Amino acid sequence: MKGFGLPPVLQCTGAVASVTRVQFWPRVRIAAAPVHWSQTISKMKSSYIWVMENIAFNIPAIIHRTKVVTTELYFNLPRKETNSNSETILVNWEPPPPDFFKLNTDGSVEGSPGQAGAGGVIRDHTGSWFKGFSRKIGITNSLAAELWGLRDGLVLAHQHNIKKLIIELDAKAVLDLIQPENLTSCSHHPYGALISDCRSLIQKLEVNRIQHTFREGNAMADILAKAGTKLSCPFVTFDYPPTFVIDQVVADSWGVKYPRIL
Repeated sequence: MKGFGLPPVLQCTGAVASVTRVQFWPRVRIAAAPVHWSQTISKMKSSYIWVMENIAFNIPAIIHRTKVVTTELYFNLPRKETNSNSETILVNWEPPPPDFFKLNTDGSVEGSPGQAGAGGVIRDHTGSWFKGFSRKIGITNSLAAELWGLRDGLVLAHQHNIKKLIIELDAKAVLDLIQPENLTSCSHHPYGALISDCRSLIQKLEVNRIQHTFREGNAMADILAKAGTKLSCPFVTFDYPPTFVIDQVVADSWGVKYPRIL
């Protein structure tokens, strides 16, 4: 399938690939044993009919209960002793307000320096996937990888005529470099060209908000950035969520919170 494969290697054809059709769920492998399909299907149908006729599903209630149980489990399970001055907070990805899109980006480096990738995702106010991407960078460091991810995400936003954008990433160093109030010249910075591109692309947006999130709130971008290190081509875009992010798609859509010790 053009531009798509599963980790550890994402297959691409050509310099740039776009994934427009993907399998949303992994293949189900069935053991090669004798199966009486007529009996099995009959039993499955009977069970399904009974369930659907006797249980009224309340999806919001199920989601709410899942969140409550997850939180209770975390705070009640035994854990290692931590610094008495530390504080644990719960972090989750949050959708942007109506009329806005949110861009989350990240960089990934296997070593310091090492093989690097970048990735990110644009989602709308309902939390729906709009566009995702991964990039293979080569040997570099984490700052360069983070900047590449941000630049690629901003370019995609402009290509799709997005005017109101919330930009969210977990790299404070990058945030400091691109903030509008930071008027420091980047002409002598090792990554001056990338920084300049990011600043310029941000300024062209009608409305923008740049904000920091913890790694736990940036999990989708992190997965896509790690996938970038495995690409066989420089860059790939995803019109739909690839299979290797489906679990995170569900977690983010349900507002699953992750603990972080401060």
